[in-house]
Amino acid sequence: LTAESTYQIKNNAYSFGCSFAEVEVDIPLCKVKLLKLINVHDCGKLINPQLAEAQVHGGMSMAIGYGMSEELKFDPKTGRPLNNNLLDYKLSTMMDHPHLEAQFVENAEPITTDASREANFTNEGGVGNTIRFLKNISGLWIIQETRRQWIREGFDISFRDIDKMLLTEKSANVYIDPDYAPFGKPGNMPAKIDEFLTKTGQALPQSKGQYALCILESLAMTYRYYIESLEKLLGEKTDVVHLIGGGVKDVNLCRFTANVTGKKVTAGPVEATAIGNIAVQLISQGTIADVAQARREFCSDDLKIYEPEDRDAWDAKYKDYLKYKWALKD
Repeated sequence: LTAESTYQIKNNAYSFGCSFAEVEVDIPLCKVKLLKLINVHDCGKLINPQLAEAQVHGGMSMAIGYGMSEELKFDPKTGRPLNNNLLDYKLSTMMDHPHLEAQFVENAEPITTDASREANFTNEGGVGNTIRFLKNISGLWIIQETRRQWIREGFDISFRDIDKMLLTEKSANVYIDPDYAPFGKPGNMPAKIDEFLTKTGQALPQSKGQYALCILESLAMTYRYYIESLEKLLGEKTDVVHLIGGGVKDVNLCRFTANVTGKKVTAGPVEATAIGNIAVQLISQGTIADVAQARREFCSDDLKIYEPEDRDAWDAKYKDYLKYKWALKD
């Protein structure tokens, strides 16, 4: 005995989405290569995430074919199609596709004010229908890329070596804007720092330790800048800054963040991403009940605490930093 039923929704809510494509254009040869395609949908509550992702991937695949290879040709006299078979009508295949990425926003009440848009904050869907009000910052990428350049130049320098430099190094009191677009691209990062400092009328660091201090102090200043922006957008003050992930192993960055923000900093756990993934899987299996229990089970008591020091000195440094924030356009 089988039965089938169909329900048709009479009033369906519109969904909104946007696409981002990275392309490579060979102008002399008039060729376009699609490197990456991202599609983001504000879709409400997902009933079947895997099915939704597959549906979006299908739409992206059709769009790639329609935009880059498919062309239905007609006889101008008869109007009959000239390439009405799959040999002549070029459909795209998986071999023609770059990395396809589909993302979904399940926010029930995102913060979409003009002020949040102008500050470039985003809304990210979280576990249990939560919303993470998010601002992305370049983070430790700049110091990592700087170290890679030093290694390319023949200097075998570890992050531990950089930490040791800073025990005795004196800050040059020069600052970069981590949001400046060239800092987000691979390459000779010390040269990019020199270019930024020169264009903004600042002195150049005289040692590798001073380069590291310039980067880490500027990152801490940027954290304060966006924490204060966040407080204005939410109308709330924060007392504690929580740093998680591998970056908390950089003791100097944690210390600088506490000093310049004037707030207590808790650092840890280092493997926060892995712990979160494990917790979500255990919730889905029913092993633990919810996020609240996951926090009780997995949150470590072994967190490092940093209290702010030298507030007046760091406030003065922050005022200097603000002179160069947004000093250069992309």
